[in-house]
Amino acid sequence: SCLLSNLFTTVIFTSAIFGDVVSLLAIHSTGFMLTIWIQKRSTSAFYERIVEFKMRDESVFAPIIDIVMKMHPGVYIKSMPRIYGTSHVLKVWVSSRGSDKVTVTKIVEDAIRSICHETGLEAESSR
Repeated sequence: SCLLSNLFTTVIFTSAIFGDVVSLLAIHSTGFMLTIWIQKRSTSAFYERIVEFKMRDESVFAPIIDIVMKMHPGVYIKSMPRIYGTSHVLKVWVSSRGSDKVTVTKIVEDAIRSICHETGLEAESSR
């Protein structure tokens, strides 16, 4: 019931933006395909990177994410912590959407450099 409710909310919200409920329903269950479908129909550019930092404690990292997001308007940063002690790295998703690919790529890469500067840690590409 909750899943159906979430699906219905997603369909209505996306339909209001894109107006194509039939296509959305056909691809919703595939997850990744939904992202591709939206990107093909969007006129804005999107860029994202997932990087890893050798840090275990997300609570120490969270304030830095807030600082860097304020330094770089238009960037979205989301940490993806695991259960404490189960991993030696913290994955961080950095993304931006804007008018052109060059600009959003620069925003994301600059934000990653700022995270490195603020933490003193190196970012490694996620596998």
